[in-house]
Amino acid sequence: MNVRAMLFASCAMVAAAPGLAIAADEDGTVSELVVTAQKREEKLIEVPLSVQSLSGEAVERSGAAKVSDLTKLIPGASVVSSATPGFETIQIRGVSSGTTGDGLVGYYIDDTPFGIPNLQLTPPARLLDLERVEVIRGPSGTLYGQGSMGGTIKLITAKPDPSGFSGKAQAELSNTEGGGTNYNADAVVNVPLIQDQLAARLSAGYERLSGYAEAPELREKNVNDFTGKNARLTLGYTPNADVELTGFVWLIRNKQDFSNSLTPKNATTSALAPTPFNLPGIVGTGGRRGYTDVDADIYSATLNWSLGVGELTVNTSYVDHELDFI
Repeated sequence: MNVRAMLFASCAMVAAAPGLAIAADEDGTVSELVVTAQKREEKLIEVPLSVQSLSGEAVERSGAAKVSDLTKLIPGASVVSSATPGFETIQIRGVSSGTTGDGLVGYYIDDTPFGIPNLQLTPPARLLDLERVEVIRGPSGTLYGQGSMGGTIKLITAKPDPSGFSGKAQAELSNTEGGGTNYNADAVVNVPLIQDQLAARLSAGYERLSGYAEAPELREKNVNDFTGKNARLTLGYTPNADVELTGFVWLIRNKQDFSNSLTPKNATTSALAPTPFNLPGIVGTGGRRGYTDVDADIYSATLNWSLGVGELTVNTSYVDHELDFI
């Protein structure tokens, strides 16, 4: 069994990660919850869909580090496969066809769609500096297109605040039984460039997970260790009350040399494992390294313009996703 013990620490300057779009009365009663599941701001109670909204703070408190971790918070969602972070498949309401073929759960980062042809993979990003997560349970292809038969998950990133400087940071330290030390750190800084008009927000994170498997062919242990790096720069420009322009660049680098799919030591093939190896399981390597290597660059720009008779939203995006996989 893979067991991790964890030490968590965090700090904040000026504070406050944005949470849900909530208006609360003086007595603390929530009177309004606003979502954008139908691509416009609406009160959740008025949306004719099964929609769930999670604040960025709620996601942080849950310890969810990647998209597949959200299944702990989403009723009816589960993990189909999880070979390594960024190489995972989830399902909503049991709608799944395995790990290959067109996706059956749609993913959006703000207004940017994410999908890999012929693979049902979650975005490889670490859940870093989010305003909220919105989940539509059930078919939503009319609004979000192909790949949303089972539902849609939207990661809504925190926007730059031109009114003042702020920042926050967090770190985790843990240990894997039969493995080694794990650690990660995330930091966010918000810098106003033109008071009340232009601001930049930089988010960055690093994660290192110890392996716990052995590779008999290589006579090595703890081989399925993982390294993940994330950095996102967001610019927000609001020249007046009617116009808002936001753009971001998100760079993601994930690497794991060997799979988490292991053969138990008490299986017949365990004879391959020579002493002194005494770990939870063994992994076949064929003598090669490089199980997964993900390089993802996501670029997005969104214009929101209030025209009086309605609101115009224009989004353009570019995703360069490279997956080297053995």
